[in-house]
Amino acid sequence: FTYAELLSRSVRAARSLAGLGVRRGDHVGLLMPNCPDFVFAFYGAQLLGAVVVPINTRFRTRELGYVVENADLVVLLTSDIVEEHVDYVPLLHEALPGLAAADPMRLDLPTAPLLRHVVLLGRRSAPGMVDQAAFDAMAASIPDEPVEERRAAVRVRDPGVILTTSGTTASPKGCVLTHEALVRTGQAAAERWRLTHDERFWNPLPMFHMGGLFPLLAHMWEGATILTETRFD
Repeated sequence: FTYAELLSRSVRAARSLAGLGVRRGDHVGLLMPNCPDFVFAFYGAQLLGAVVVPINTRFRTRELGYVVENADLVVLLTSDIVEEHVDYVPLLHEALPGLAAADPMRLDLPTAPLLRHVVLLGRRSAPGMVDQAAFDAMAASIPDEPVEERRAAVRVRDPGVILTTSGTTASPKGCVLTHEALVRTGQAAAERWRLTHDERFWNPLPMFHMGGLFPLLAHMWEGATILTETRFD
């Protein structure tokens, strides 16, 4: 993907999220492996002034349910891209009681009272979840101009991401990072690595982790190319 394509698809993701009612300051969860949709949704949510909560793809039902409620998610996006290895649909149905029988456009779950939508990106449809076609259709009701207006209102010290700890010894803890903290760290990494526009950098580390996000931001700073994998072998 070129940077022009990245921008276009991120704006479209922002329009779809806005169509679902995502506003400035809302928390948007991303439960998916490294893939283009993760990047589009990551920047799309931030274009609206929303706060992205990348979720560890190795979390089981207890951790998933806890993070969805504790992080005050209003929308959760997941994917079927690795369903032959990990199927997030049954995991989320178990983690969020009542999801399988719920109206995907009007969630009302007792264990996650703020959650309004779960979006399943990919080819499948699943009970209680907004599918890819419906998510894409949301963008039709929102033009580009309101996205640009919301982007212009974002401040560098607004919260941009909440990264969660592993939860190996206790429930996961959320660490709030501002846009400034993200961008300055990415810039510093680009300078330390002496990145140039023409470089190719392979990074298989997960994008839900700072080891995946900060190199991504470093390459954005220089306009370099980053390569990753959906599933490391």
